[in-house]
Amino acid sequence: MDSMGRRSGSNRRQGGGRLATDVALRLDVNELWRSGCFRNPAAGTVHWHEGQPREASLSFFGDRERIVLLSGLRLSDDGVPEARYEIEIAWTACHFGGLRPWFVCPACDGRCGVLYGLGTFKCRRCHGLVYESQSETPFFRTLRKRQKLAAKLEKGGGSLRKGTRAALASRIDGLDAEIIASAAVALGWPD
Repeated sequence: MDSMGRRSGSNRRQGGGRLATDVALRLDVNELWRSGCFRNPAAGTVHWHEGQPREASLSFFGDRERIVLLSGLRLSDDGVPEARYEIEIAWTACHFGGLRPWFVCPACDGRCGVLYGLGTFKCRRCHGLVYESQSETPFFRTLRKRQKLAAKLEKGGGSLRKGTRAALASRIDGLDAEIIASAAVALGWPD
């Protein structure tokens, strides 16, 4: 397995001086589930690299009840001592059948879909992390919405129904007008 988690960004602080989630190693239970990690006793390696100056990898083994992460977690040239993290897996029934896996946070025993690694693996709340979007300005929130809709329109291409394509294009045009108006105000342009 490769790229089960993501690491991006710098050590940015968001929302009142708290670290944003993008500075931590991200371990997603659904990505592990899709890769077959919980179907039978399994073993493998999770890698985080995405062009960052610091890389990390964890070996793991596990089954339906727990996953054990073995760390030679190298976050810097001097390295970090090997560590062992045992994380329980909880299962909930889905409305239309099947089961959904969840990590059980080692710190608070709460269910979560993602654990973040900052020395130890815990949920976002236990690490005191915030999402980047929680501290976005209205301008950047609008810009992100516009980019998301444009990607949806581009990805759907000819497979989108005519009315859906027109509605997306109209929403993008509206967001473009908001972006231009915000930029004009910020730059002091006359109406």
